[in-house]
Amino acid sequence: MKAKAALILVPLAAMWVVELVNLLVDHRLVEWGILPRTVPGLLGIPLSPFIHGTPSHALSNSIPFVVLGGAVLIQGARHYILISVLVIFGGGGIVWLMARASFHVGASGVVFGYFGYLLARGWYEHTLKAIAIAVAALMLYGGVLLGLASTSSEISWEGHLAGFLVGILGARIIKSHPRT
Repeated sequence: MKAKAALILVPLAAMWVVELVNLLVDHRLVEWGILPRTVPGLLGIPLSPFIHGTPSHALSNSIPFVVLGGAVLIQGARHYILISVLVIFGGGGIVWLMARASFHVGASGVVFGYFGYLLARGWYEHTLKAIAIAVAALMLYGGVLLGLASTSSEISWEGHLAGFLVGILGARIIKSHPRT
C-alpha cells in the first residue's frame, strides 16, 4: 500500500519542490515547459507537469492529481504507470506538435488524462467498479470539461484536450490488451 501511495505522493512532492524553487527564481522555470515546435521545447514534455506558473496553479492541479490519480491507481500500479507515461509523453507530444507558440506548463494535462481515462474505462469495461468510478469522477470533476474550451491565453486548453484524448486512448489500449 505504501508503494502505491508513493506513486502519487512522490510526483506531488516533486511538483511542490519545483514550485518552491520556481518561486525563488521568479518563476523562470516556466521556460523549461513545452514550447511547441522547438528543439528545447522537447525537454518540456517530461518536465512540464512538474512546473507551474504560480502556487495557486500548482494547488489547483494538486488535489485532482491525487484524487483522479488515486482512482486510476485502484486498477493497479502497472495501469497507473502506463497511463501516466502515455499521458505525459503522448499528450505532451501533441502539445509540442500542435499547440500555439507559448510555454505550456502544469499537471493539468495529466489530470485531464486521468479524467478521460476513467470516463472511457467505464465505457469500455462495463464493470460495476469501472462504471462507479467513472460516475464518481464525472460528479466530482465534470466541471473540468469547461477547461477544454477556455479562451484565456494563460490556460493551455491544448494541453487539457491532448491529455483528455490520450487518456481515452489509454483506456482503449488497455481494453484491447487486458494483460498490459
